[in-house]
Amino acid sequence: ETFIASDRALIESGIPRLYDPELQVLEDGSTRWIEVSMIPLKDTNGTTFGILGTYADITDRKKAEEQVIASEAKYRLLFDNMTTGFALHEMIYDDSGSPVDYRYLQVNPAFEKLVGLSAEMVIGHTAKELMPETEAYWIENFGNVAKTGEAVELENYANAINKFFEVRAFSPEQDQFAVVFSDITERKQAEEQLIRLSAAIEQSPKANVITEPDGEIQYVNPAFTVNTGY
Repeated sequence: ETFIASDRALIESGIPRLYDPELQVLEDGSTRWIEVSMIPLKDTNGTTFGILGTYADITDRKKAEEQVIASEAKYRLLFDNMTTGFALHEMIYDDSGSPVDYRYLQVNPAFEKLVGLSAEMVIGHTAKELMPETEAYWIENFGNVAKTGEAVELENYANAINKFFEVRAFSPEQDQFAVVFSDITERKQAEEQLIRLSAAIEQSPKANVITEPDGEIQYVNPAFTVNTGY
């Protein structure tokens, strides 16, 4: 009755129909996916006199689709839980072919946390729209990656958000580039503090000595040499 009602509706509408794939169980207990399509057959007067049904075994296609879905779910889980920021961009060039800006296509949650901008605010907009003071060296380096396909690693300062970033940029396809980055602001600040402290010790008029617990000397400053003669 179900098939008859379906056929009758098809004849009345005269519109071909592709049914959702159906899982069939065979006599031996195995299964297969079947995709059914129905087409009304008409004579020269336009009168429907029958129905053409095609039944396609799409089991292999369904398995492939399921594998793709499982793979996408796995990578989506990884993408959403990365502690490093990720962003995909397309490069924007001027009339002479020089890179002048780039547009955000995709970002992960870590990007939102590290940069302080939501995906809704970023995607579809350019770097200069969001941060007009974006430094030229970011655009130049990323432009080279998008054009040549050569990956690059760099550390630099983003004035717009007052942070240092460690960045790896690569090109998944022509005129696009993706970046994976980490906030290294605290590390850079610690390094700068060490440099200042080192300079202070080096220039101190008083002798400074660093030793191991057993008394082995590891470091002396210039004042030590002046004051001791060693």
